[in-house]
Amino acid sequence: YDNGQVTLEMLESRVAVQTPQQWQSGSEQALVVQAGQRLRLGAEGLAAVEDMDAQGVEQGWRRHELVVQDRPLPEVLEQIARHHPGPVRFDRAALADIRVSGVLPLDDTAQTLRLLQRSFPQLRLRFLASRWVWVDLQPGAS
Repeated sequence: YDNGQVTLEMLESRVAVQTPQQWQSGSEQALVVQAGQRLRLGAEGLAAVEDMDAQGVEQGWRRHELVVQDRPLPEVLEQIARHHPGPVRFDRAALADIRVSGVLPLDDTAQTLRLLQRSFPQLRLRFLASRWVWVDLQPGAS
């Protein structure tokens, strides 16, 4: 659960998902999420089911790595922020068009953020006491 949204990633088995309104009304209607699929649930309801690399996600989790494939940068930064010792601040809308694929180490989040900056030179990182981080676009970058 993050930013008013729930992300469900199924590594194995399957689960039926309903919105709170469906559940409260006693509706039998539900969306089934299978192993290897991801779903987001927010105030707007259920998003489309997406495929994901369940084996890669599970292996990454065991090695303390974040495995992402074609995900928006704000989503990746939210995951990194969960492992960073201080706040990671960024403007979701400004960074939404940047898509990330890769395996990112979570043991040294400052280094992971620098890796993202090397991959996307339009990013600017600003650190305060190595704990507080601001991620935005370089002036003039769009």
